[in-house]
Parts: sequence; structure tokens; C-alpha cells
Amino acid sequence: MNDQWLRSLEAAKSALEATSDASLRVPCYCEENVWRLTYRKICHHQTRATKNCSYNVAFVSNPKACVPMFEQLAANDRETPVMWDYHVLLFMTKTTSEDYIAPKTYVIDIDSHLPCPCPLEDYVEMVFPNHTEWVKKYLPYFRVIDASVYLRHFSSDRSHMYNTKTRLGMLSRLRTTAYCHRKMMISQIMKIPSIP
Repeated sequence: MNDQWLRSLEAAKSALEATSDASLRVPCYCEENVWRLTYRKICHHQTRATKNCSYNVAFVSNPKACVPMFEQLAANDRETPVMWDYHVLLFMTKTTSEDYIAPKTYVIDIDSHLPCPCPLEDYVEMVFPNHTEWVKKYLPYFRVIDASVYLRHFSSDRSHMYNTKTRLGMLSRLRTTAYCHRKMMISQIMKIPSIP
């Protein structure tokens, strides 16, 4: 067995053994957190409430790699934005329900103070307040891909966290027990042009 396959098994196992979606959270590892959350939702926890759901993974960034996001657990308070170079979210779209006819999309962001799932419209309003008045260079761009593609191809070597000038990085300070190495690199996804 190769190491990559073993790391994938470890990530899947930790996703299934977690006591809740929120307990999957490892600070500053949003892409790994979303991989495990996606695995948990798609591959294991298909309940009556989620069987009519589809899932997508959303990458949030911009050409400046500096997106202000409010309501983030990493901030000192809910009113202070975190300036993420990128952030990764899980979108859940309910395709049918007794409560409504049209599909409705929710955001699952275990790095935020907001409820999970949170209606997409509410999430955008609270995490990007008054975004129509923001300076253009800080506006969020969204790149959305099918969650099954993310599960099959995700990989992150954390090199984007390494400062080549100081030769220091968060990588040396932050470790996670969940590994989700696959074929697709976060840096490759973030270079794909998208519409703001």
C-alpha cells in the first residue's frame, strides 16, 4: 500500500468517527476539513434529511489573495474580519422538500460562528456584509466544483503556507491528524479564472 492511499483511509476514518460535523474542524486547515466533511456527508451519513441533497465545494479567494470574511472563528470577535488568502466551503443544495418547491442552497462552514447549514443568502449577507460597497480588489470570487470531484482528486502540500523569504511557515507550527492527499492541488484550483 502506498502512503497516499493510507492517508486517505485515515482521513475517511476520522471523518466517520467524529462525534459531529463541528468536531472535524482543525483551525487553518479548511480544505482538509471540507474534504472530511464532504466524505462524511456523501459517503456515510446519508439520512432521510440529506438524501435529496447535492453537494459542491466552493473555493473563495480573489486575484489579490486577500478576502475579508466576517463571522469567522479565527477572528478575535464576530465583527472583525479575517483576511483569508482563500477559504473552502461546502455547499448543500436540497433538491426537494415538503417545505418548498425550488431547490435551496445552504453553506456548511465549520470555521464560522454561523449555524451549519446556513442558507446561502444569509451566509453571504453576514460573512460579506455590504459587499456591494467594498473596494473591488477585496471582493470574493467563488470557484464551485462538484463535491465528488473534490473527494477523488483533492491534494494539498501546504506549500502555500510557507514564507520563502523567512523560510518559516505555519506548516511548522500547525499539524493535523487528518490527511486528504489526492491528485488535485489547491494551488491549481485557485489559479483557475472565475467570475466574482
